Order: sequence, then structure tokens, then C-alpha cells
Amino acid sequence: MLRIAILLLLTLPVLAADARDEYKRRAAAVTFWDAPAHFKLALWCERKGLTELARSHHEQVLEREPDHRASRRALGYRRAGAEWVRPGAAADTLRQVLKDLESHSIDTRRRAVRTAGRLLTDVTGARVLPPLYRRALEDRDESVRHAAVAALRKPGERGRLRPFLRALYSPSAMTRLHAIDALGRMGDRAAAGPLLRRYRVFSGVRSSGVITTGVQRSFIQDFDVEVG
Repeated sequence: MLRIAILLLLTLPVLAADARDEYKRRAAAVTFWDAPAHFKLALWCERKGLTELARSHHEQVLEREPDHRASRRALGYRRAGAEWVRPGAAADTLRQVLKDLESHSIDTRRRAVRTAGRLLTDVTGARVLPPLYRRALEDRDESVRHAAVAALRKPGERGRLRPFLRALYSPSAMTRLHAIDALGRMGDRAAAGPLLRRYRVFSGVRSSGVITTGVQRSFIQDFDVEVG
């Protein structure tokens, strides 16, 4: 409430007498923990052109209800996955994630992969897709690869399979194996046909495998890969 009092002292001298008296009357009726009352007063301030006071009351709302959508949007927040971020904050997060995805620390890469997955629903999503696929296909640590595949998995979006299908033709045997594992974890039966066709005709690779597809998940087991 101290913040509101300071703003009141700075703003009231320039208000018309009737608006000043009306705001004082309305603010006095707002109890400290009453988020709906703060929100209602914020809307009144907006209508009267009291921008700073409106922002202050929206902030008071968020202190009591952190996920209040209308006040978040009024203060310039937007969704980034499951989180609310201010403009500019998403860009800072993106820069840090891109840096952490290349970290030497396995834990840092794993955390960055999970954050990148949340950013996929934001406007920055296109920027994190290539490094996520790189982690899923090339990372030396299995837990990082699996976390990247989990971040990329989106049921019903077949476009997410394409980089893994292309990776089946990689000159690197390790990348091909990681692509097989990733396609199985993506859980889309559309991958079964390309997998079987690829390994029937690929010279230099002997495979014996069982592919079981289901609505939720695909399993690829027992591939024995030799590079000629």
C-alpha cells in the first residue's frame, strides 16, 4: 500500500478535484488482500487515464493472484509455455537457453532442453527447434537426448518427425541409432513404415528388429548396426 500512497501523492495534484475525491473514496474501500477490488479499481483508473495508478493496482492483483490473466496482460506479460514473461524477458531467456544448450555441463544442457521445450509455444519457438534436434540426435548424454525428444514430442504434429527421418540417412552410425530411438519415443506410428523401408535397403547395415506401434508409443528394439 505504500507504493500506492506515493503514487497518489505524485498524481493527485494534477487531477481534477472530483476525480481526486473519487479515487480517494474508492481506494479507501479496497482492503489489502482483496484482489478483485484492486482489479476493479485498476480498470477505473484506466478509464480515467490514471495509467500509473492502474499499473500499481494491477501489480497488487498479481501479488495476491499471480496467474490473474487480465492483470498480467494489462502489465504487458504474455505466455511463454507455462510461464508469464514480459516483453524482452523472453529474448533474454532465449539467449540464455541457446547458450546453455551448448554447455559442457550435462545438468545445464538438460535444464536448457526443458526450458527450450516451454519456449516452443512462444514466438521464439523457431529459434530453439534446430538446437533441440541437435541435442536429440547428437548429444553424448542419453538423458539429455531423451529430454530433447520429450520436449519435441507433440501428438498429431507429423512435421516434428521429419528431422529424425532425415537423420536415418546420416553418414554417422551413431546419429542413425539416435534417430531410431527418437522416432520410437515420439510415439507416432507414421514412423514405422519409413524405418522399415530404410533398414531393408541400406547396404552395409544389418538389422534385426521388432517394431510395435500403438496409439501412444512406438518401441524399436534390438537393432544391430555395422558400418561397412
